[in-house]
Amino acid sequence: MTEKEITEEVVEEGVHNYSAADAYVWPADPKVRQKLEWFQDQKLALMMHWGPYSQLGIVESWALSDADAEWSRKGIDWEASGKEFKEQYFGLNSPEEWECFVTFTQNQIKELAARYGKLDIMWFDAGWVCPQSGQDIRLGEVIDEIRSWQPGMLCADRTVGGPYENYITPEQCVPDQPLGVPWESCITLGTSFSFAYEDTYKKPREVILLLIDIVAKGGNLAINVGPQPDGRLPAGAVESLKGMGRWLKLYGDAIYGTRVWRKVRRFRRRFFFHGKGK
Repeated sequence: MTEKEITEEVVEEGVHNYSAADAYVWPADPKVRQKLEWFQDQKLALMMHWGPYSQLGIVESWALSDADAEWSRKGIDWEASGKEFKEQYFGLNSPEEWECFVTFTQNQIKELAARYGKLDIMWFDAGWVCPQSGQDIRLGEVIDEIRSWQPGMLCADRTVGGPYENYITPEQCVPDQPLGVPWESCITLGTSFSFAYEDTYKKPREVILLLIDIVAKGGNLAINVGPQPDGRLPAGAVESLKGMGRWLKLYGDAIYGTRVWRKVRRFRRRFFFHGKGK
């Protein structure tokens, strides 16, 4: 899939698009800019999706959407259509109900930021919850408030763009070339973000090559693992992560803290180089 095709789509079978780099808004807050430098040094993150759906080995919340029923409801018999749930949700369209929902949501966000120590990033995964779609939770005002006690905290308001999408988040893909702005690809180690029974996992070599490709283009990799119903990581995932760790123990200095250096075209192919320092 080309970058143009990705950016023209919103969500396809649970996979989000990503914002255009040329529309990126650099933060005005110097502490956020400083945290972005730290973020770009990290290069590797571990992401987890774990919830009641893990007991059944199904996808996260997509099955609640009739539009996503064909691909998301496989492997389980759905007796209910979700009609009552949707009636309750769309009932929030009245101004009074929506304002109650906004207050509740903002309080939940502030609780996470106030009661669990230092936070580096808040990551919001639903690009349609935004003013442009008529679902404005006024995220900016709550993030600004949180930054008064969590200075420099990054905000990833995925695919929405603007001053609160501090880095771009390609999903299940790697851009064709450096984006010139902070970015992080979120990619599954298995075949889905949530746990799936009898899932298959990428081998260490495959994940390492993926990481190198991303780092050479100036990005980070958030590798996702879905824990089992009991919270343990699947054996296949552990094997891949340990293999990756062994490689990084030897060659991590060529990964961490690096930036894009230059692009070279040779023999009709493009090569990207990265390094440390100016």
